[in-house]
Amino acid sequence: MKPDITAPGGILFCASNSYYTMLDPFLVSQYTSPKNGRVYSYEATEGTSFASPMVAGIIALMLQINPNLEPEQIKTIIQKTAIKDGFTTLTPVPTKWGSGKINASAAIKETIRLAGTITIPKNETAINVYQNPIQRNLTLGYESLESGYFFVEVSNSQGKVIQIKIWQLSQGTNQLNMTLLECEDELYSICIIGKGGEIVKKVLIN
Repeated sequence: MKPDITAPGGILFCASNSYYTMLDPFLVSQYTSPKNGRVYSYEATEGTSFASPMVAGIIALMLQINPNLEPEQIKTIIQKTAIKDGFTTLTPVPTKWGSGKINASAAIKETIRLAGTITIPKNETAINVYQNPIQRNLTLGYESLESGYFFVEVSNSQGKVIQIKIWQLSQGTNQLNMTLLECEDELYSICIIGKGGEIVKKVLIN
C-alpha cells in the first residue's frame, strides 16, 4: 500500500534556475555574486518534484552514517520515526499519509542508534564536557578508535531540545564545540547518542 511516507511538497524555499526570470509572485530573495555579477534567486515553490528529493536527501544522510544500510532498514527507520500530529492523527490513514510525515532529525538519530558505526562507550567518563562560562561555550571531547558519528541533543530543564548536532568523529582525539548564547541560566542535559545507547551529561549554565 502506498504511500510509505509523506514529505514536504508545499511552500518550500529553494534556489531557482538562474536563467529563469519569471519568478513573481514566488520570489523570496536574490543574491548578486561578487565574482560574476550574476543575480541568483530563491523562490517558494511546491509539488511532488520537491517532496521526492527531500526524501532522497534524508536517505543520503542516513547512508553517509552507514553506507551498508539495506533498503528495508532505511524504510523501517523512516516509517518508525515519522511524525504523527493533529493532521495525521496518531493512526494515520495509510492511503493518505503512509506512516506519517517524514522526520529528518529523528531518522538520522535512529540510524546512529541502530546502525551507526561507533558504539556508545559504556564508561560515561569517556566523553568529557568542558565549559567556558564567560563565552557560554561547551566543548565535548572524545578519544575514538574509529570513524563515525554521534548524535548530540542539548535540552533545558523542562526537557525541551534547544540544540542538535551531528558529531562527525575520526580516529583519535575529537572535539565538538557548542554555543548556548541565547539560553537562560539553568541546568542543561547533553544527550550523546551512538550505536546501542546514549550517555547523558548535566551542565549548569550561569
